[in-house]
Amino acid sequence: MKISDRGLANGLVSAAVVLGLLNYGRPLLVPLIFALLLWAILNALTDMLQRWNFPVWLAWPVAFVMIGAALYFVALVLANEAAGLAAQIPSYLAKLERMLVGWVPFARLIPAGDFEALLKASYLPAMLGQAATSVGDTLIELGLVAIYVGFLLAEQRHLPAKLTRLKGSPAVQDKSEHVVHAIGRQIRW
Repeated sequence: MKISDRGLANGLVSAAVVLGLLNYGRPLLVPLIFALLLWAILNALTDMLQRWNFPVWLAWPVAFVMIGAALYFVALVLANEAAGLAAQIPSYLAKLERMLVGWVPFARLIPAGDFEALLKASYLPAMLGQAATSVGDTLIELGLVAIYVGFLLAEQRHLPAKLTRLKGSPAVQDKSEHVVHAIGRQIRW
């Protein structure tokens, strides 16, 4: 099969447009993908708990608690690592200054050679502002994920029927329903 120049150009332009749209929509798409993953994990956990003879009314809260505990422990590990890194910054700065002085003989003449003073003086407010912005952005993304997961959980009973109505002929509906169920099984295990 030979690809024509026009077909190749159309493909490249289409790929560039799709990549541009994905990049532009990243603030909404990344939380959506994370919400879909979280939704699939929640469904897999509740299915597993129901196989272990948990009633449905208990399986969902236990699955939420398990996900929350896992996220809490990940956040705890990251916070401990960040605290350890923050405690090590003065020694890293001293090593960096020694390396800079060793590599560049006139580095002492540069006013920015004293990294600790540079961090304490002018860049600290900017770094704190960036950290606050990052925390705010993270909270907004977590809120979006929670909203998306809530909508997915609210609509999951009606989702197969809605997907079926989107398809055309009964043969296509049967085939696509089989594919959807196969994907669901593969995601769960």
